Amino acid sequence: MASSFLIRLRLTLSRQKTQIARDSCSGYSRKTSRRQRVTGWAIIGWLSFFGLGRLSPFQSVDAATNALTPVVGQAVRADVSPPVRSIQPLKTQLNRTENAPVREVPLGRRFQPRAAAVEPESGERAESVDPAVQSILPAAKTPSPTVTFEGISNADNIAINSFSVVPPDTVGDVGPDHYVQAVNNLFKVFDKSGTSLSGPLPISALFAGFGGPCETTDDGDAIVLYDHLADRWLISQFANVFVGPPFHQCIAISQTGDPTGAYFRYDFQMPNNKINDYSKFGVWPDAYYMTDNQFDSLVGPFSGVGVFAFERDKMLVGDSSASFVYFDLDALDPLIFGMLPSDLDGPAPSAGTPNYFAYFTANEFGDPQDGLRIFEFHADFSTPANSTFTERGDSPIVTAPFDPNLCNLSPNCVPQRGTSQKVDAISERLMFRLQYRNFDTHESLVTNHTVDAGNDHAGIRYYELRRNLPGGSFVVNEQATFAPDSNHRWMGSAAMDSNGNIAVGYSVSGSNTFPSIRYAARLATDPPGGLFQGEAVLQAGGGSQTGANRWGDYSMLAVDPVDECTFWYTQEYYATSSARGWRTKIGSFQLPGCIHDLAVTNIIAKKTVTVASAVTASVRVQIQNRSDHAETIEAADLDDGVTTGLVRLVVTVVDDDGEGCLAPIVALDNTKNATTFSRGPKVLKPRQTLTVNYLVTYNCTAAQRRNTNDATPGDYNYVATVHHDVLDGKSDTHTADDACPHDALPNQTDPNPPPKGVKDRGCGTRKPDGTLGNPVQTDALGDL
Repeated sequence: MASSFLIRLRLTLSRQKTQIARDSCSGYSRKTSRRQRVTGWAIIGWLSFFGLGRLSPFQSVDAATNALTPVVGQAVRADVSPPVRSIQPLKTQLNRTENAPVREVPLGRRFQPRAAAVEPESGERAESVDPAVQSILPAAKTPSPTVTFEGISNADNIAINSFSVVPPDTVGDVGPDHYVQAVNNLFKVFDKSGTSLSGPLPISALFAGFGGPCETTDDGDAIVLYDHLADRWLISQFANVFVGPPFHQCIAISQTGDPTGAYFRYDFQMPNNKINDYSKFGVWPDAYYMTDNQFDSLVGPFSGVGVFAFERDKMLVGDSSASFVYFDLDALDPLIFGMLPSDLDGPAPSAGTPNYFAYFTANEFGDPQDGLRIFEFHADFSTPANSTFTERGDSPIVTAPFDPNLCNLSPNCVPQRGTSQKVDAISERLMFRLQYRNFDTHESLVTNHTVDAGNDHAGIRYYELRRNLPGGSFVVNEQATFAPDSNHRWMGSAAMDSNGNIAVGYSVSGSNTFPSIRYAARLATDPPGGLFQGEAVLQAGGGSQTGANRWGDYSMLAVDPVDECTFWYTQEYYATSSARGWRTKIGSFQLPGCIHDLAVTNIIAKKTVTVASAVTASVRVQIQNRSDHAETIEAADLDDGVTTGLVRLVVTVVDDDGEGCLAPIVALDNTKNATTFSRGPKVLKPRQTLTVNYLVTYNCTAAQRRNTNDATPGDYNYVATVHHDVLDGKSDTHTADDACPHDALPNQTDPNPPPKGVKDRGCGTRKPDGTLGNPVQTDALGDL
C-alpha cells in the first residue's frame, strides 16, 4: 500500500422517490399489485486504503436488455493452487490493535418505502403487531456445547494484513474431519477438536500466482461451504469492488476432501458491470448456486438481485471451461432484495429438482402482505437457453405478520452494555442460510431474519417451510419470533437436523448484556410456535464494540455430515470492550435424538453341551439402548439374525483337539422372539434392554470328556454385533460397544458416553482381574 493508514470515506445518499412502472414486470405483478413508489438507495460506511484506486461512478447496463433471458459466462482464469498446508503467510511486525488502520467491508443497503398505515392524529407509523412472538424464556433444556474453540480474530488480520476489518462476516462449515472458518479477510482450517491445521491465511493467498484481482485483493464477503455429495470444500469471496468494473467472484474448490490440500481456482467476471455485493451460495447436485445484491457502483443505486448457477460438474474436476448461467432479476421485479439460494444438507433431492430461492416480503416495505416468495432455478449447462428462473405457483407463502422496520432501518439500533454505541441489526434481508433437507416423504426449507418484536426490540423470526413429496405445495409448517426477554437477538442462522429438530444461533445484547453468542432449539415433537427447548450460551461476551456500528454481517449454523445431527455454529464476540477487537468462536452441540447407540451387553450360552450326537441349545443375546432417545424395534428388524438384521450372532469352531467338531447351525428362535413382539413393535427407552433368542446346533463326532484330551475348555466361540443403521439408516455414534466381547469403556475414553446412570462394564466372560471382555465359549463334551 502507498499509505499505512486508512482514509474513511462515508457516502450517504439522500432518499429519493422513484416511480416504477410495474406493468412490464412479470411474476409478482400478475398476482397482486404492489405500491408503486420506492425510496432511493443508500450505501453507508465505505472505508478503503490509499492505493486501492480512485472510486468513481461505474457504468451500468439496462437490465431490460436481457430480461429473464439467461446470460452465460465462463471463467476468465482457472488453474490449480499449491496445497494450502504449504502456504506460509508473511506476518508483519506491527504490534498494535486499536491504532492499526481499519477497513470497513462495504454493505449495500436498500431503504424501502414505508407502506404501513399512518395514524391520522399522531402522524406516526402504525407498526405491525407480531402474533408469533415467543415472549417467555422456556426452561433451559437445550444442551450445553460439546466442543468450543477460538476462531479467527481481528488481531489475526492485524498480524497478517497490517490492518483491522469490520465487520468480520463470520462463516464456517464442517466436514467429516475438519472445520473451515472464514472471516474478512482470512480463512483457517481446524480439526474438529479445534487444533489448527492451516492458517489463518488471507483468502487471496489461496490464489497466489493466479493473476488478476483474486490474487491481489481481499475485498470480503467470504463464504465457506462443504459439499458433502462430492466430499469437497468451496471457498469464495468477491473482488475488485473498489477499483472495478469489471467485478469478480473468486471461487476455489478443493481437489479432495482435505481442506489443507490443493484447490481448483476460478475467477468469474460478473456480467453487466454490476457490483456483486453480499454474495451467498448454496450447494446443489447440479450446480453451485449464488445470489447477490447488485449495485451500479459504490455510490449506488441498487440495481436488482442477480442469481447464478456455476457449473459444478466441471469445477469438481478443474475444467477451465466451467461456465455460469445468470439471470438479472431487476427486470423481473426491481424490489426483490436479500434473496438466498437453498443449500443442501443430507440426502439429495430427486433428480432434476430445481434449486429453490427465497426472500421475504413485508407490508412495511410496500408489499401487499408479509410472506416469503419462492422461486425455482433450473440450470441447463448443455443448452443454456433452456435455463429458467420462475416463481412457484404456491408463492408468495403467507406468514404470520412481522415488522422488519427495526429502528427504521438505522444502522445504530441494538444497544450494548457499557457504551452508547449501538450496532446494526440488518433487518431488511434473510440471514444466511436457506437450508434444504429432504425427508423422502417431504422436503423442508429453514431460514430466519431479524424483526421488530415491538418497540424496536430485535428478535429472531425463523421458519420451516414444508412441501409434501412428490406433488405438494410449500406451506409454513413452523414459525415464531424468538424474543423471550428484554435482550435483543439478531444476526441469526437457522438449521434443521435429520430428526427434524430446529436450532437457531445468534448474537444477543442489551443495556445490561455484552454482545454474546447463544443458540436456542426446538424438537420435532415440541408443540408448534416456539423454540421450546430454551436457550444455551456458546460464548458469554466480556465487552462491547465501541468503534463502529457494523456487526455481522452474517453467521453460520451448519450440521455435521457424519451424524446429520450435530450442529456447528460460528459467530463474533468481544472479550473486552474495544473499538474493533472482535474475536470469533466455533462450537458444536447436539439435541436429543442425536446419539445413536445400541450396545451388546451380554451373550448367555451354555458353558458345556453334551454331544453324543447333534444337539441344539438356546443362546440369548442382550442389547441395551444407550441412545439419548427411545428406539422402536420391529420383529422384521431381526431379519435372519446371522448375516443380516439388527443383531447378528456368529458362532465358530475354535478348538477341535481331534474331537471332530463341525460348523454349528445358528438360527433365530422364532417362537420365543414372536412372544417378545406379540404386542407389536418394542419401544426401547434409554437404558432399557432387549433379548434376542437363538437356537444353535452343535455336533462333534469325537467329542471327549472334560480334561481327557481337551487341553483348552472351549470348542465353540461366540461374537454378537448390533447394527443401528437397520433401524433408520443411521450408524452408531460410536462403535466400541457394538460387539461382544468388548472391554469396559470408561467415560473419559468414550466419545459419547452412555446415558446418565449407565456404566459400561464391558461384555464377555471375566478376565483374571475381574473385568469383562474375555471370549464367550462353549465346550462340547462327549457322552459322560
